[in-house]
Amino acid sequence: MAAEKHHEAIPIGMVSKYLTTKNPWIESQQGNTDNYDWHTPPVDPDFLARLLRMSALHESAIDFKARMVTMGYFPHITNSLYIEPLKPGASKATVRKYHETLYAFYKFFPLNDFYAYMHDAFTFGNGFLEKIMNKRKTRVAGLRRRNARLMRILHKDAGYAIVIDDTIRKKYTLDQILHKIMPCSESDYYGLPRYTGAINDIILSDAARAQRIQFYDNNGYMGGIIVSNLKVDDVDKDGKSLTEDRIVDDINTAQTPGKGRTVLLNLRGDDNIEDVSKVMNYIDTTVQLAKDDFKVTTDVATRSIYEAHQTPPELLGTVLEKKVSPDLNKLLANYYMVVIKPIADLVIQEINSEISPENWIDLRPEFLNENTENKEVPA
Repeated sequence: MAAEKHHEAIPIGMVSKYLTTKNPWIESQQGNTDNYDWHTPPVDPDFLARLLRMSALHESAIDFKARMVTMGYFPHITNSLYIEPLKPGASKATVRKYHETLYAFYKFFPLNDFYAYMHDAFTFGNGFLEKIMNKRKTRVAGLRRRNARLMRILHKDAGYAIVIDDTIRKKYTLDQILHKIMPCSESDYYGLPRYTGAINDIILSDAARAQRIQFYDNNGYMGGIIVSNLKVDDVDKDGKSLTEDRIVDDINTAQTPGKGRTVLLNLRGDDNIEDVSKVMNYIDTTVQLAKDDFKVTTDVATRSIYEAHQTPPELLGTVLEKKVSPDLNKLLANYYMVVIKPIADLVIQEINSEISPENWIDLRPEFLNENTENKEVPA
């Protein structure tokens, strides 16, 4: 007789799909002498890229911070293309000249490249810019972003490389790349993003959402158990009953479009019971789920993600219950000064120290001037 086949239980959530070890990141292999020609980042960049798609909140927070830094992108006063900010009521000719000058400024370091560079820094803890040299190789003639997910640092200070499928596709010397490194105690070569403390929460939030979807699709849970005590006389040698099969068919036929699962548990006892309630009972297995542990899990994870990104919920469009809405202008100004400006100041220093003053950049968002002009930054 053939061995009975057993179906392995498949977890509904996706936690095990992303966590292959007890910790959400592998240990740093910096300075290793394995088969790779490059130092291994302390966290797999592909893993961090997947995290970005696992939580709308996580992705929005990163995009928001990258835009906050980028929105102040402007020529430094020493830049040969510096122009005074537009004033209200400026003529068409002035407006045209203003934007033509900005577009010329962007040719050295495109706005989109700058945004992608900051997005990489917040996502991976690393940002990479290639220095485009002039024909004589005497000065930097432009900056272009290189994908941080693919960039690796070569052994023995040999430079940088683009690595795809464990194969080096292009190499750079140390002088060709401007590498922004977020603080990282796990590596001497790479940075780490600031949200690593919330990695488990990002994964947990995604797993809870997936479980909730399956619950509403009625694909992953039993809606209830019908317990009966009906005596059947047609049980075969394999323990199957045609009568019970017919009852199951009737139950399946009566299911809602959502295909909720109902299990029949027949005790095959005495059916000569006058009290109908003792003949057949229905156990609702969704009672505990009604308490909505999904929401509790998601709420806890959400708070952790906000804290990891140091971003107020209101600035990401989240409406908080039982809380007075703050003055968004003051909140934004404070957020920029406390969280974004220190990062922006570092970016200015890191980039400008590698290029000529005639190409220097500045980061000064107009909204900050509008909200702080002739007054102190709100406390």
